[in-house]
Amino acid sequence: MLWLLLFPACKKEDPLEREKRELKEALESDAVLPYKALKAGLRSLPPQAMAAPGDLSGVGRANLIREAKPDLDAQEIYLLTYHLLATASQMKDTMRPMSVTEYIAVGAEIAALREKLKEIDEDKYPTVLENISRFVDPLSGNQFIPEGYNASYEHLLLALIWMGTPSMPKPVSLYELSHSAPENIKEPDIRLFSYLLRAISFLTNKWPLLSEVESTGYLECLDDNRDFLVKKYPQPLFPGAKVSGEEAAYRQCHAVGVLIRAMARLETDKTAAIEDLESFVEDAEAIGLDNELVWFAGALAGIEKEDEEKADLYLSKLERSKILTEDEKAMIKETRQYLKDRDKESAFVKISDGAFVAKMGIHLGTEVLKQEARYGNMENSKHGKTFISLSGSIEEAHGAISKYLNPGDLIDKGKELLEVN
Repeated sequence: MLWLLLFPACKKEDPLEREKRELKEALESDAVLPYKALKAGLRSLPPQAMAAPGDLSGVGRANLIREAKPDLDAQEIYLLTYHLLATASQMKDTMRPMSVTEYIAVGAEIAALREKLKEIDEDKYPTVLENISRFVDPLSGNQFIPEGYNASYEHLLLALIWMGTPSMPKPVSLYELSHSAPENIKEPDIRLFSYLLRAISFLTNKWPLLSEVESTGYLECLDDNRDFLVKKYPQPLFPGAKVSGEEAAYRQCHAVGVLIRAMARLETDKTAAIEDLESFVEDAEAIGLDNELVWFAGALAGIEKEDEEKADLYLSKLERSKILTEDEKAMIKETRQYLKDRDKESAFVKISDGAFVAKMGIHLGTEVLKQEARYGNMENSKHGKTFISLSGSIEEAHGAISKYLNPGDLIDKGKELLEVN
């Protein structure tokens, strides 16, 4: 009894709360810090302070910032970021190692920047596109802004840009996706896509409960806006699909949602996952789809339902797939053997790794968004080209700060220098 009083039982962390905590920690990592600072600066500065928006370290920028008189939070963040970028550029040009004093000074600036970023909400400022538009054309710049364009819309767009940029750390696109609130996006098709991309991203980061929330949101959005969305997607979303009519258009959109949710539920609720997988196969067969996604889902459902004949049929197709690696084909062959040996559990575990399905889903989602005419118009406009150019400058600036002033490396190097001296 005394032991129970002195050492109270530890309360087990709720799985969903644990995933939320891990997401928050990922968004506060050193990999995201330079990006958050650059982004907050770009959004918070008045347009007149954005001279040469593609030149984030231009001469006289500090004076322009002070003259523009943004709020104090914005000014402090931008000046700290500007100084860190200037220091990184100097190190790159001279290749001169920093002294102990310089390490301490830069470390203090990074610490101050980290604390300041905790206090600021970038979404209280105009979007990056709005700021660029006002700078490029103060009188008519906003005429380009698409109807319904807002912070959540832009977060989604930037997430896609960084997903396609190998040099940007993965947490950067995750940061943007986590801030893209689907419920704040007016257009049902873009809202649907935001749910889908968030679901895929959370799944690939091993947060199945968060992914399930988003994929369920996707399916609810699809049903709530069915009449609009089936007219929006008359073309096939899957290669080889036969989409001719509103029912087929709905089924292909529904198939995407239940597949991603099934992959999330495999980690938390196998029974519900199998129901979603069977729903996906039913949708896929209705639109004439016969590919690796269908075979994978059908095999999983067949194994769990102990339908050996159906499961082996799908597994045999997977084993002959042209897009699977030799290791993956070997895994399929081993699964078939487990199935023949009546070892259902081992067969299910062996094939239930859905990472490649999620990757295919990301590719699918990107292609869907590319079909939006507004994005093509944006890329070809004066403002759109500036926006795309600016993303390249952000990538370059982020790379410089991360390489030469990585917070973790600074701490380790500072300790080494202190020990030597």
